[in-house]
Amino acid sequence: MRGVATTSTLPLSGGGNTSRFVREGHRTAGKAGEQEANSRDVSANYLEVMGIPLHGGRLFTEHDVSGTMHVALINQTLADRMFPNEDPVGKRIDFTYTKVPNLWQIVGVVGDENATALDAKPNPVIYVPFAQSPDLYMNVVVRTVQEPSTLSVSVQRTINQMDPAVPISDVRSMSQIIAESPSIFLRRSPAYLISAFGGLGLLLAAVGLYSLLAWAVAQRKRELGIRVALGAQKRDVLKLIVGDGMKLAIAGIAVGMSCALGVSRLLASFLFDVQPGDAGTFIGVCSLLLIVALMATAHPAWRAMGVDPIHALREE
Repeated sequence: MRGVATTSTLPLSGGGNTSRFVREGHRTAGKAGEQEANSRDVSANYLEVMGIPLHGGRLFTEHDVSGTMHVALINQTLADRMFPNEDPVGKRIDFTYTKVPNLWQIVGVVGDENATALDAKPNPVIYVPFAQSPDLYMNVVVRTVQEPSTLSVSVQRTINQMDPAVPISDVRSMSQIIAESPSIFLRRSPAYLISAFGGLGLLLAAVGLYSLLAWAVAQRKRELGIRVALGAQKRDVLKLIVGDGMKLAIAGIAVGMSCALGVSRLLASFLFDVQPGDAGTFIGVCSLLLIVALMATAHPAWRAMGVDPIHALREE
């Protein structure tokens, strides 16, 4: 176990938990001047445990407790939106859910985390210390060096030892939360459907190539018989048939990749952490298609190697 922290709302859990606020001294602008951001009540070490980097200022400390100056952290998206070309550290925001000024001083700017969805730009997020804004409900996050499921029992036992009356529910790994998040769920079915059509297309291409080469071998039986009669070796026949098949495959792959590069721009919204023109993906697909094409040419080439020149010439 590398670290333990708490947060009022887990990332990608579907909870919005937003707050509206203005810059200090801008209440008179009314709702037109308000900003809205996801708000999180977190323990002092939450950002460190979740691996969110500090871009400026400082993180929370054990001294940020009730009775001291209210402090907050904002993410880079909110800093760029609310304080363009300014350093937000030291400035104060005023939460408008109270009728009187409710000022919190920004002490740091941190990196963006995907608070609500993996397939959308990061939302503005405000973090406040749990010690200054306690909540009746909290999520315990644990960073481990081993499989998370192996520690779930021991973590629950530790919490029960601290307070047996605390109910514990919904114990999941971050991988499970990501897999069950709305953004992944809404993309999974189309991805399966596209994969199914892609697999069917690959199968049809392999069958089509095999059929074409098998027909070509049958049509060239006399030619192949003459070649063998004139001294062509089996390996020469093999190279001839496989070469013809691979030329067709390479030409088809070249045309297909050109079209895919254009169409991939339209599918950019379905992708996460993968660029539309990702070289590794295209190389992998090309390699797979070449292997399938080679397998499709194997049987026709094998038949061509077994052509009997005398029998082939007599048939004609």
